[in-house]
Amino acid sequence: MQKFRKIGIFLLPGQKAAEEIYSMKKYFKSFENKQNFLNDFPHLTLLHGIYGDYKNLEKNIKKNINLVKELKNYSYELNRQFIFEDDVEKNFSTLVYLIDNPEPIQTFQIKLLNKFKPFKGSEFLNLSNEFINDFKKYNYPFVGENLIPHFTVTNINNLDINEKNKFLSKSNKINEKFHDLVIVEITSKDLKVLEKLW
Repeated sequence: MQKFRKIGIFLLPGQKAAEEIYSMKKYFKSFENKQNFLNDFPHLTLLHGIYGDYKNLEKNIKKNINLVKELKNYSYELNRQFIFEDDVEKNFSTLVYLIDNPEPIQTFQIKLLNKFKPFKGSEFLNLSNEFINDFKKYNYPFVGENLIPHFTVTNINNLDINEKNKFLSKSNKINEKFHDLVIVEITSKDLKVLEKLW
């Protein structure tokens, strides 16, 4: 019998970006506000969903190794922060670092979804209409131009406006390659890397 698992395909940041994100996660760990994603390792989500046969997915990915390695030598730029408001839940803010040159990532993601579409989509609350067609087509709502490639620091409840402004005004300029492309199992407790693809 198949075991259904929630699986994601993530890009891991290079060393400089990882250090910056970990430093901000450490800063927010001292806050008493309710938070999500704070203990996740830094990553850029390309897709996630429910897969029935993990071994078959792994085999198919390895068969398409040229596609999988497409972004291996791509250099991303990280020099601005952003906050998604009322994200995940009302009054929660998701603090992220945006990728400044996202088009190659968006194109790569569509190729991955065309080859490795999840059997079933993960649950997404309050999707707006612009995402529903992609969800029906790919079992994932944030596709192509609707994917905003980013690294998340935290998703935090009722963050003070001064803290938001402080985060947004941070000065960073990072230009480096991704460290790895990974297959991850997503549980309610944590993220577990199942396979490193580079």
